[in-house]
Amino acid sequence: MDEEVDPDNENVNSVLAQESSELLRIISGQTSAVIKKLCEMTPSEGRWDVVLGPGSSSATHHIEAMLKYYIRAKAADCSNFLQSVCILCENIPMHLESRLMSVAGNANNDCENSSPSVTDGKTSSPLSEKQLIKRPRIDHWERYIAAVMRLLQRRWDRLSERLVRDVQLESVWVSLRTPNRGRDRPDQTPGSAEKGGRTPEPDGDYGFMDSRVTLETFLNGCAGKVTILVGPAGSGKTLLMSCLGQQWAQRLAPIPSSHLFVLLEFRQLNLLSCPLSLSELLFRHYLPLKGCNEANRAIVDYLISNPEQSCWVLDGYDEFHSKITKQELHGEPLDADKSLPVSDLVSGLLNRQLLPGCTVVVTCRARNVSDLEGLSDKVGHILGWDRHEIKEYVDNFFGLKGHSSHKAIGPQAADLLLSSRHLVAMSSLPGLCNTCCICLEYLLLEAREPSKREIHRESGTEARRNAESNEEKEVHIPGGGRGEEGRRGESYGPRGDQRRRNYDILADGTNGRAQRTPTEAQIPPTLTQIYLTVLCAFLSRDPDATESNEGSNATSIPQSVVCTLGRHRSELCELSQLAWRGVEESRILFTKEDISPEVLDFSIRTGLFSQVELRREDGGLVNSYCFNHLTLQEFMAALRIMTSADVSDTQLKKR
Repeated sequence: MDEEVDPDNENVNSVLAQESSELLRIISGQTSAVIKKLCEMTPSEGRWDVVLGPGSSSATHHIEAMLKYYIRAKAADCSNFLQSVCILCENIPMHLESRLMSVAGNANNDCENSSPSVTDGKTSSPLSEKQLIKRPRIDHWERYIAAVMRLLQRRWDRLSERLVRDVQLESVWVSLRTPNRGRDRPDQTPGSAEKGGRTPEPDGDYGFMDSRVTLETFLNGCAGKVTILVGPAGSGKTLLMSCLGQQWAQRLAPIPSSHLFVLLEFRQLNLLSCPLSLSELLFRHYLPLKGCNEANRAIVDYLISNPEQSCWVLDGYDEFHSKITKQELHGEPLDADKSLPVSDLVSGLLNRQLLPGCTVVVTCRARNVSDLEGLSDKVGHILGWDRHEIKEYVDNFFGLKGHSSHKAIGPQAADLLLSSRHLVAMSSLPGLCNTCCICLEYLLLEAREPSKREIHRESGTEARRNAESNEEKEVHIPGGGRGEEGRRGESYGPRGDQRRRNYDILADGTNGRAQRTPTEAQIPPTLTQIYLTVLCAFLSRDPDATESNEGSNATSIPQSVVCTLGRHRSELCELSQLAWRGVEESRILFTKEDISPEVLDFSIRTGLFSQVELRREDGGLVNSYCFNHLTLQEFMAALRIMTSADVSDTQLKKR
């Protein structure tokens, strides 16, 4: 079907002929009452005195005959039939419904003087009053969908500017899991003959028969279901959901382009403290429409009438401050116009009390799956990269750098990473693979003094230049993750006076151990040393820093770490306090009021911070900031614990 055809130049009968196969499928899935009503519109020679039921072979035969009749009928009769189909039938794709009603309306205008067919003394005129209501709804709905497409495309354009490699849903592998849910849960899949029917037994979409599929295949079966996508921090869940939104905007995604695609992040939903209605969630928080209450009402009315034509992607449940409330089966429906806490709106979507039949996709960490137990129809776990994918990423990371020195160290970096078992284990997650690359880049460039300083200065200048336009916190981390699984739960051990000495121990990169003679190929043997190196890599990008270690020429890499950390001790102290406060309060987003202007500017300059655009409860946009990656925030919080005597043992036990 050519969606670009001008409806003014289309013939209503030819359009019906083109879409007859799709209409046969749609009408066959309607209730007996709808099929009977459409048959009664047909003149006496085309009527059939049979008992019609959806999906029956008899019904299909007679629907085919009815469609053939109207393909050859007068334009006015065909137009009336198509308008009635659009008004009476459910689950018509938006692009098809729009085309049918447009061409039918044009035909009526051209044939307004034509005599309508008469059946048993009744005129087969369309239900004009309903049409007048439905047509504006469709127009507003389509315009809003087009606006959402532009929003998600712009979001992806900003997010993908600094990706190291292309993101493709068909290249991401998912391990399937059997969801634990009640057997009597209603089936909300569009097209089911009887609404409220039982959910069928597993059909191969999940379970253990086919335990590994691509993400694209996994999402192909999510229509009308609650789907859970699980992955550790750094696995790319947020990035993949943004990619899904972009593909939907390009009409390439498993989600039909005629459906409304709503992408919400729990980290931003946490900021909505006041109760709000479904309409306010859409038009104040997601995508506002300026001064158009009539359009807002029409869109919400259409959404409530056609919930199966919407897809709600809820990203990062592990960051949600509230917990999902599980309702008993057949719980009371929620009033979409009533103002409710955002947690109740989310629970309503998952419990099918709000917009039953809509598609819901939730991303979370493995530790949070139990909160959603009994609510999901499909569960998939994102699988990590293998050695081939890791090498491809490392090659791309260094190959995309403009400076020749970066390209020269690329093969060596790949060899070093793949020769280290713990770096390979880390790099199976895209976000942490990026971290490993930053670590190796810094180490290898340190060994190539003096060109290192020039290169890192260039990186710092670029970071400052791009900071104002970075809207997504994952811009620098292609994996899009928010932190390393389980880091917040670690026991850090030291107490009292020990912590006062820990800064210097950590700063020299030794953790108190005897060190090997540093060489160009030396890889940090512990996670602590890796993150210290990554931290120094960011700090060295500061184009305003003065060189205080020239002449030493870094005869040992730990010595360069000490110099770098020492120069920025005050900034690191404030950042570690902020990171610890964020961990304590379960916050990853900070405002300019949370940090001094000098340290904020420094953090943006070096790339330690990314800028995130947030929508306030009143709909206004404000800038907030987050650490480049949650693992970095957690490491800075750990530094605070290890180096500060004012963190009590009680606080440690709480963590």
